[in-house]
Amino acid sequence: MHEAYSAGSPPELFATLMEGLVREVAKLREHFAGGDWEQVVQIAHRLRGAAGYCGVPRLDYALQELERAAKAGETAAISMWLRAVTDAADGLCEIAGSER
Repeated sequence: MHEAYSAGSPPELFATLMEGLVREVAKLREHFAGGDWEQVVQIAHRLRGAAGYCGVPRLDYALQELERAAKAGETAAISMWLRAVTDAADGLCEIAGSER
């Protein structure tokens, strides 16, 4: 088992997270481009709950910081953490693809 999800997290939960992850990250990027920090906060918060439940700490932490930066309206920090979220999501997609 990869570190993509914790041993206590059933693969079905991880699969559910992965089903919507690419779409949700794309929405984050759209709302970032439009300067809609409230939507960034909402999506990051929702994804963070799923990431935390599935035991993916790298994604969880990046989402936590993205949410915090968006609440504060810190554009540079939002950009940085959105890249971190994207990188973490890409890594999870690679791992998930290799396990199929």
